[in-house]
Amino acid sequence: MKRFLSAIVATLLLSSSVYSQGGMGPGPGVKSYSSTPPVDYILTQTLGTLINPAGFDGYLGFRFTTVASPLPVTALCRWKISGNSQTHLVKLYREVDGGAGDVEIGSVSVDLSSGSDASYVCTNLGSPVTMNGSTAHYIYSQETPAGDAVYNDDTTIDSVTADVSSAINFSVYKVGAAGGRSISNGGARTFVPVNFKVQP
Repeated sequence: MKRFLSAIVATLLLSSSVYSQGGMGPGPGVKSYSSTPPVDYILTQTLGTLINPAGFDGYLGFRFTTVASPLPVTALCRWKISGNSQTHLVKLYREVDGGAGDVEIGSVSVDLSSGSDASYVCTNLGSPVTMNGSTAHYIYSQETPAGDAVYNDDTTIDSVTADVSSAINFSVYKVGAAGGRSISNGGARTFVPVNFKVQP
């Protein structure tokens, strides 16, 4: 009996050691989301014309179409230009009926008094949000006439994280706090720029 119990203890210790080293856990093809840090959707961009101050009262960003099963969104972001210091409301929307009944699915305040120049400053959502598959979405940042500088929508999005979008459609804007969004320029373009993080 003593020898039998010793064998069981040895087996349990071995199993514990293997698990702690990553030898056991999720099976093949199963991702451990909690251990993988979120990544930026936009990986590289070419900045366009600087507008300082923004000289615009409303929202600026871009529209994109998701793949069939897009990765969940964990944070929303705005690019910080040297001298930016204000707090901006950044929103993520799902487009409905061509923009007539758009649904806000995420909103954060991004404080540009923090973070580094020439990089994205991000704020986590309260919890990750899942975008609808094969559906148009858009993200934009609230700007004010005498506020922080922005880059115009001759800014191009050059590379993005896979498994999020099938296309970046065009830059978008909305004048004032009310009303619907409008199309600016077609193609992989954005104002400001804005970005978001996804969970691989």
